[in-house]
Amino acid sequence: MYTNHDIGFSFSYPAELNAESAESLAAKWKRATDKSDPKYKASDACTHILFHADRKDKPGVGASISIYGEGYSPKAEITVPVSGSVTITEMNQQCLPAEFKGREDEVLSAFASGVGEEPGMKLIGQPMWYEVEGHKVHAGIAKDAGNSTKSTSPAALPADYLADVAVNVGGHLVLFMFETPDLYSLNKLVHGAVQFGGGKSKPLLPLNITD
Repeated sequence: MYTNHDIGFSFSYPAELNAESAESLAAKWKRATDKSDPKYKASDACTHILFHADRKDKPGVGASISIYGEGYSPKAEITVPVSGSVTITEMNQQCLPAEFKGREDEVLSAFASGVGEEPGMKLIGQPMWYEVEGHKVHAGIAKDAGNSTKSTSPAALPADYLADVAVNVGGHLVLFMFETPDLYSLNKLVHGAVQFGGGKSKPLLPLNITD
């Protein structure tokens, strides 16, 4: 589970994913905001990466079968590991143009809708919004559009599905970004329990995604 006490939320992610260390993320943020760095870009300083986790082994390996009971009616349980990644960021509100001050909800809606504009991707249905424990949440889901404009790097995880979820938590614009090669993994990731403040834990996205 990832917990951010400063903003006031937590998120549960599958145990198969390996989280990047807080020290590594802090070092990246320090570099991104160092204006004396020759590689400094203002756009990088607008997105603070709070958390990142992904699979380190090859996607699709590690499935296990457990058999329970004896005699003529044994029961089998198949466990399939999740493949993919989750990144949680905070948008620096100082980067918002003056005309969007007080219109943060529109910014979050646009972020969720923009997932379908990623190269090689197309939206599944329409972007949506719903409430989780009194927080308005925006979500957009996209899948591979079947063209060749995506990255072909053998080191890159084949992101056949993307999901962007955005929410305002106490004035902090928090963005959840998911990349997965299959619908099973996508649903497992977005169904991770989120908790805002002292509220109840609820699925971040309370529905099943289908093609």
